[in-house]
Amino acid sequence: MSIRDGRLNLLLAGLLIATLLVTMVGCQQAASMEEPTQAATEAPTQASEGETGGQLQIAGSSTVQPLAQSLAEAYIEQNPDVEIDVQGGGSSVGVKSAAEGTTPIGNASRALKDSEMEEFPDLIAHTIARDGIAMVVHPEVPVDGLSLDEARQIFAGEIVNWSEVGGPDENIVVVSREEGSGTRGAFEDMVMGESLIVDTALLQPSNGAVKT
Repeated sequence: MSIRDGRLNLLLAGLLIATLLVTMVGCQQAASMEEPTQAATEAPTQASEGETGGQLQIAGSSTVQPLAQSLAEAYIEQNPDVEIDVQGGGSSVGVKSAAEGTTPIGNASRALKDSEMEEFPDLIAHTIARDGIAMVVHPEVPVDGLSLDEARQIFAGEIVNWSEVGGPDENIVVVSREEGSGTRGAFEDMVMGESLIVDTALLQPSNGAVKT
């Protein structure tokens, strides 16, 4: 990422100390997923025994999307008559899509919220992986590390210049995921506490967009 207009950009993918639950959720009437790979093996076909083919649509977390795509490709390689469409949209989209039956499987890079379990009691969640997230800055930012409190203050807009944390006299530009993102939710729970992410943060719709 280039440095422009004398500003050094701070990119959020989260914090090294944070851990995401990479989850696939579905309603109880969907196929059972006792093992992670069954998320892409049990549900695709609606055909009778002995028949081949079928379609499966998966949507949700952009964090889970690359993993889900790899699982889908591995399954399709052995079952070429099956079509699996993996889409993003964010963790909340994945949960809602599965709950409303828009897709039989929804991806979420967080645990189900209590409110979601109350609203959608038929949802069942399967943790298929654990994913670390990290705070990233431009290589030319000469700051080796931040305390948890410093990270919170930066994302809350209380620390606005790198000189406040041992860096150069340059403004900090915060980039964050949008509301509804599992990555953002985990970051808010583990880092922000009662503080809110500053409203001047540049919000991005996916972790890939944050990285870019």
